[in-house]
Amino acid sequence: MILVRMVWSQSQGGAETTVVTAFYSLILLTSALRAIWFLIPKAYIEPSYTPSATMAFQTPGWAGVFLSEILVMTGSVCLFSIFILILVYWADILKKYFYPGARRTKPMTIFLVLVISLVAVEIINAILFLFQVYSGEGAGRYEEKRCK
Repeated sequence: MILVRMVWSQSQGGAETTVVTAFYSLILLTSALRAIWFLIPKAYIEPSYTPSATMAFQTPGWAGVFLSEILVMTGSVCLFSIFILILVYWADILKKYFYPGARRTKPMTIFLVLVISLVAVEIINAILFLFQVYSGEGAGRYEEKRCK
């Protein structure tokens, strides 16, 4: 639904409406993913409250740790994408005012390249965890403090 809205806004109003649509969509996705992560009881995600090195396919409860990591990574990518979008669009606006005759690239193209690169790094991180290159602690388990 969000992608349909993005394509529609690009065809209707150009870069400005697309950026605004992307901005609010990213806020929605970030808040939804963080809410899901907080609504899942801690007992389903981790076997104990004490941090431990959880290896994929070996340690009991590794699937919960992996699910938690996927939710946290996806939420973080959405959150970082909001800031990337603001910076890219702001740079485009500044370029428009400081260099009025210069040819500018589309801000959404630069944004997508940066976000796809960030997503690729996170996918590699998840794959390395699944191939047991490192434990869940190495995969970036920086969990926020949760209520018991």
